[in-house]
Amino acid sequence: MEHLRKILDAQDSLESKSSKILIWLDVGRSKIDGPSFCLLTNWIECTALSNLPVEIVIEVVEALLTKEKDQSSSDYIKLFEILHEAIFPSLNSEGDVKNYIKYLRSFQSVLSAMLVDKETIPFFIKVISLNVKNLESPPLKEDCKLFPKFVVTNISYVSFLILKIGSEIHDILPRILSCLKFYLFLGLMPLNYPVPLLRSSVVSIDLQGDKRSAGQKQTVWQRKQTTPRKQKILDVDNRPVVYSFENSDSEISETEVKSLKSILADSRVTCIRCLINVFHSVTYSLLVPYWCHFLADESAVFERPKLTSSLVWFAGKDHDSRVRKAAYYVLSLILVRGSIVWKSAEHFATKSFTSFSSMLASYALTMRKYILQFLSVEKSDYTRIAGIKCLTDYVSVMPHKKLPDDNVSSILKVCSKFLEHRCVSTRVTTLVLFRTALTIEDLNINSVLSEIPDLKEIFPVNSQGESGCDDTLEVDSEDFDNPVFIHEINSASCDVCWLSTYATFMLERYTRLNKSSHNCAVECALILGELCKTRFHLVENQVSIIFNTLKNYFASTVDPTVQTRAIKSIGKIFAAVSQRFPHIKVDPEKHREEISGFWVEFIQNVLFRVVGSQQPLVEAEAITTLIFIGSEFVEMLPSRQKIMCETLLLESTSSEYYQVRSSAVRVLGTWTSFKSLEDEVHFFLDSCDAIIQLSFDTKCAENTVWALSAVTDKLSVFKSTGEIPRNLPVHLLNASISVFHKFKPYRIYAVRALGNSCSHLNEEDIIKNKESIDKTISLIREAIVNGSNDKLRWNACYSAGRLFTNSLLLSRSIEIILPALLQAIETSKNFKIRIQASNALLNITSWRDFGSFWATTWRILLVSCSSGTEFCPNNEITQLNNYLKSATSVIQHLSSLIDCEKSLEIISSILLDNAESAVIGLDRCCERSASLPNSVFDFENRYPEAVKCLKLICCCG
Repeated sequence: MEHLRKILDAQDSLESKSSKILIWLDVGRSKIDGPSFCLLTNWIECTALSNLPVEIVIEVVEALLTKEKDQSSSDYIKLFEILHEAIFPSLNSEGDVKNYIKYLRSFQSVLSAMLVDKETIPFFIKVISLNVKNLESPPLKEDCKLFPKFVVTNISYVSFLILKIGSEIHDILPRILSCLKFYLFLGLMPLNYPVPLLRSSVVSIDLQGDKRSAGQKQTVWQRKQTTPRKQKILDVDNRPVVYSFENSDSEISETEVKSLKSILADSRVTCIRCLINVFHSVTYSLLVPYWCHFLADESAVFERPKLTSSLVWFAGKDHDSRVRKAAYYVLSLILVRGSIVWKSAEHFATKSFTSFSSMLASYALTMRKYILQFLSVEKSDYTRIAGIKCLTDYVSVMPHKKLPDDNVSSILKVCSKFLEHRCVSTRVTTLVLFRTALTIEDLNINSVLSEIPDLKEIFPVNSQGESGCDDTLEVDSEDFDNPVFIHEINSASCDVCWLSTYATFMLERYTRLNKSSHNCAVECALILGELCKTRFHLVENQVSIIFNTLKNYFASTVDPTVQTRAIKSIGKIFAAVSQRFPHIKVDPEKHREEISGFWVEFIQNVLFRVVGSQQPLVEAEAITTLIFIGSEFVEMLPSRQKIMCETLLLESTSSEYYQVRSSAVRVLGTWTSFKSLEDEVHFFLDSCDAIIQLSFDTKCAENTVWALSAVTDKLSVFKSTGEIPRNLPVHLLNASISVFHKFKPYRIYAVRALGNSCSHLNEEDIIKNKESIDKTISLIREAIVNGSNDKLRWNACYSAGRLFTNSLLLSRSIEIILPALLQAIETSKNFKIRIQASNALLNITSWRDFGSFWATTWRILLVSCSSGTEFCPNNEITQLNNYLKSATSVIQHLSSLIDCEKSLEIISSILLDNAESAVIGLDRCCERSASLPNSVFDFENRYPEAVKCLKLICCCG
C-alpha cells in the first residue's frame, strides 16, 4: 500500500500515474487488500474521471477487478456507482458506448462472485434498475450503429442478474417485462420512447353470482381495457419489415445491412433469453398477470386474440430462426409453468367477460392453431423441433376433458407427416409427442391412430442432399430417397394401428442396419410399449409381431440403455396381456398357448441372457418383468425353466448390485402369492429367508418391506401344510419391527406385516417374545391414531384385525387397540379407514372380549351410519356405500354375540336412541337382508323394543 501511495502522491502526469498503477497491479501481484482498493477508488472518483480519458480509467478498473479480493461488497458497490454516474451521461459517441459496454463487462465477473445476502440484494436490484433505466430512455439515437449492441449488453446484464436473485425483482418486474416486450420489435418497426409500461392484465373484482346466496362474494378476474398503440410490423406480402438504419453522413452497403439484420436479431434473441430467465427464476404467480402480453396481442380484449405482438408471431414469422426457436422455448415455459392455470379454467372459449384462467386458456388454443400452421412451412430443423416440443408440452399439461374433442387429434394429424421427415431429430421429437399423447389415458385419440394418414414427404431430399433449410441437422438418407415404407403403411389393413405399423417397420429397419442405438429406434421401441400399455385394443392383432420385433431389437444391441428400454417395452406388453387375458372370450386356449410361448421365449432369450452380464440396470429390468407373468402362466412354464427362474430369483437377492437385489426381492414377494406355487413350500421358505436377510439393506428398502408384507399375507396358506418352522413367524415379526422403525416412508407395508406375523404366534412364542409383542401392539395403535397418511392408517386397522384373529393375544391387545379403532370409525373422514377399522371388529368372537367398550362400540357404529352421509361428496359415494355394507355386516356380527340378557341390557338404551337415524343412513345400502340369530329372540319378551330395533337395523323392512 505504501508503494501505491507513493505513486499517487508523485508529481507525475496523470497518464504516467495510470501506467505505473497498471504496472503495480500487474507485476507479481495476485491479491489486493481493502485499503489499497479504497485508495484507488478515491483516486478514480476524485482525479481520474475528471482529468483522464474514460478508456484509460476503464483499463485501470479492469486491471483492478482481475485481482483476488478480500474486501467487502460495499467497496465494489461504491466503485460501480461512481463509474456509472460518470460514464452513462456522456454517451455521445461510438467510443463512449464502447467504453460503457466495456465497463459493464468488467464488473460481470465480480457480480457473479458476490453472494446473495441482505447487503447485496438491494445493490443487485439497483444495478438491474440502472440497466432498465438505460433501456427505458436510452441516451443513444436508434439510428446509431452501436445502439443494438448497447441494447444487447444492458438486457444481457439484466438477464444475468435475474438468475442470481430470482423473485427478489418483483418490485421492478413490470418495468423489466415492458422493456423486453418493447425491444422485441427492434429492427421490425420504429420505436417510440420512453418505453411504455405494461399494465397487469387482470384486476380483482367482487361480484355476487346468480347461483350464490346473498352476501357471498365471488372473485372474478377481468381483462383491463386499454387503448392499444397501432403497430404495423408486417408489409403487404406478410413478411417482417426490417427497420433500415439511415445515416446522413454515409451510405450503408448491402454487407453492412446484412450485418445489421444479424445484430438486430441478436437483440431479439437476447430479449427472449432474458424472458426465459425471468420465467425460470420468478414465482409463476407473479408472472401470470402479464402472460396475455406475450400470448396474444394486448388489443385482443373482447375479440379473437391477435398475434401481431405476441411470442406466437415471433415463433412463426420472424426472419431469423434463432428468434423463432427461442420464442417456442418461452411458450413451452408458459405452458409448463401455467399447468395450474389451465386446470382451473372453467371453459376455453373467449368471452367478453370470463374468468382470467379461461381467457388465458383460449389464448393457448389460439396458440396451438397458429403453431400448427407455422410448423407446416417451417424450414429450420432446429425451430421445427422446438415447435414440436412446445406442442408436446401443450399435450402434457392441458386439461383435455375441458377442451374440444379434436384438440389433440389435430396436433397428431398435422405432425404425423413429420414421422417421415428427412431430419432424424424431427422424427424423434415427433415420436416423443405421440408417446406423450399415449400416456394420457383419458385422451380420446383412437380415431387418429386407427385412420391411416396421408403421409407425404414435405421436404424431399434431392441427390445433392439439399433441402432448402436455413439451418439443418443430421439427415438420415438411407431408405429415405424413396420412402417405400410409407406406401407399406398405406397398404396395410385398416384393422391395424398405423402408428404401431410405422414403429415396427422403423425398428426392424434400424435393427437391419445395425443402428439399434439410434434415437429414432429407441423412441419407436418406447412407442410400441406405450401403445400396448394404454391402447391395447388397437394393437391386439399385432402383439405377436410387436413382441418379436422388440425381442430381435434387444438381441441386436449390446448398449445397456437400449436393452433396458427394449425390455421395459416388452414388460408393458406382458402387463397389458395379463390384464386383458381374463376378459378374452373367443378361443381363450389359443391365446393362452400364444402368451405362454411369449414367456418361454422371453425367459430363454432375454432373461437368461442378461443374468451375470455385469449390467445391473438391464438385469434388474429383465427380472422385474417377471412380475407380470401371473399364476396361470407360471404353471404353464416348462418344469426345468420354472425351477431355473426360482433359483435365479433367490440367487439375485445376494447380487453385488442393489438394483438387481431390489428387483429380485419384489418378484419373490409377487411369486410367493401365486396360487400355482402354493405346493412349493421350500421355495416359500427360501424366499422368506432371503427377504429377512435383505431387511437390513437400505438400498432395497421399499421392495423388501413390500415383499415382507406379501409373504406374511400368504403365511397362513403355507402354515396349514405343517412344514413351516415354528420360529418363522417370530423371525418375520422381528424383521417387521425392524423395518417399521428403519424405513418410515414404507410403514404402510411394514404395519401390515406386523399384524400378519402376530396372527400366527403360538403360546410359547408369546411367552418368549413378550417385549416384541408389546412393542408391536403399541406400534399398531400409534399408526391408527397418528399415522402420517390415510393409507398407513387403514393398513394399521387391517393389521389390528389380523392381530385379533390370534385369541392368545386378544386380551392383551384389545384394551389398547380397540379405542383407537373406535376413534377411527367415529372421526375419520376417509371411508376406507372406517371400513378397515369396522372389519377388524369381526375378528372379536365374544361380547365379553369387548369389556367396557361393548356399549361404546354399538353407539359409535350406529351414529357413524347416519352422521354426514347426506353431505357426502359425489366422488366418495361408492366408498360410503361400501362402508355402510361393512357396518351392516359388523352390526349383524355383534348381534350374533348377544347370548345373555346382560349383553342386550347394556345396549338397549343405545339401540332405542340411535336405531332410527342409523336406518336412515343404512337405507342408502340395499343389501341388509340377513336375519338375526335365534338367541336374540329369546330375550324379546324382556326387551321387545331393543329387539325390534335390531330387526329394523339388520333387515330391510
